Amino acid sequence: MRHSDKLRFMVIVLWLHGYSIGNIGVRISRAIGARYHNDHIWSIIRNSGFKRSRMSPADRQIVLDELKANRLDDGAIKDWVFKVGT
Repeated sequence: MRHSDKLRFMVIVLWLHGYSIGNIGVRISRAIGARYHNDHIWSIIRNSGFKRSRMSPADRQIVLDELKANRLDDGAIKDWVFKVGT
């Protein structure tokens, strides 16, 4: 399945923020209006190249700052999500 750039962008931002795969699926479904299973979400994360467990919070924030500067979500993601969660 080929995912849209907007969907991939949103999944990666939510993942780097700190959301679980299940929570990402719920939030994406609400934002886009289509249901995405955890397998779809995991596929996007796995293919993104971002290994959250191997990134420091500072490294994740650098990527989130870059993503925020080049948004593809049409404002669907709140600004606070572009900060690394605790």
